[in-house]
Amino acid sequence: MMSLLKFPLVHEKMFSIMAVVISVVYGIRGVAIQMHNITNENIHLKKDGLVEWNKWQRLLVHYFQDFIYNLVGSLAGWIALYMLSYRLFIYTGAVPAPPQGCLLDQPNFHLLEWSGLGLAVIALLGITAKLPQTVEGFIRSIGRAVETITGRVARG
Repeated sequence: MMSLLKFPLVHEKMFSIMAVVISVVYGIRGVAIQMHNITNENIHLKKDGLVEWNKWQRLLVHYFQDFIYNLVGSLAGWIALYMLSYRLFIYTGAVPAPPQGCLLDQPNFHLLEWSGLGLAVIALLGITAKLPQTVEGFIRSIGRAVETITGRVARG
């Protein structure tokens, strides 16, 4: 397991290529999901006598946005994983430093604190393509909480 955590630092080019390729795949996956959703939405809009999304609107409003949304979310996860592995295995002690480029055998778990946990959560959510949805859900829950509070203040 420890050698797997070293992977981003030991094989930076391969890690970067893998991160970009997987992130692009997640971006394309987001477009495929939107294509399905918009097709269904257009069926309902047509049935209700409302204006359907045309080809260019779908491309700009839904597909491009969802591609970027998933691409950036995934890349954020890979960057967080790189930063986490960097914190774990790069020398940071007060004793004489090892040679340049030397990675530690044992991780610096004692240095992680809450920021390390945050990086781990972002890495996990980003790499599994759940970061954008999680952030969006968090923002919406804050919005609902504010609506609830302001509604109570207005009534009270």
